[in-house]
Amino acid sequence: MCESTAQINGNPVCDDWMPSAVCCLQVVASTAVLMILFSSSTISLSYLFNGMLNTHYAVVFAPICFVASLVGVTVVGRLVKRTGRSSILIIILTFLIATGTVLSAFFGGSKAIDDIRHHRNVGFRPFCQ
Repeated sequence: MCESTAQINGNPVCDDWMPSAVCCLQVVASTAVLMILFSSSTISLSYLFNGMLNTHYAVVFAPICFVASLVGVTVVGRLVKRTGRSSILIIILTFLIATGTVLSAFFGGSKAIDDIRHHRNVGFRPFCQ
């Protein structure tokens, strides 16, 4: 995309850095996963410190999520090794982040609209209420 749009007199400008940018897909994917880990951990800790986290559910779901993430990393790692395409990581991350964004906006927005209609506080509250 950069190569086709940023040309001067028919000569591509991005020839020097495009191969190195394509080789860094695994670095980009791991950085995105690390950012997601930090943001979700921060949100979980804020719910815990505010007393809005149901610890019984957290004790059950934490090991399940840990095992599921190990299985996912193993499956995706094998898929990348078999196909040789690191772009699978970016496609999966893009899908997950976009889905999470849309669902969060939809459910959070519908809950906020319901709270506004019933004159309730729109702030944080426990998950299972």
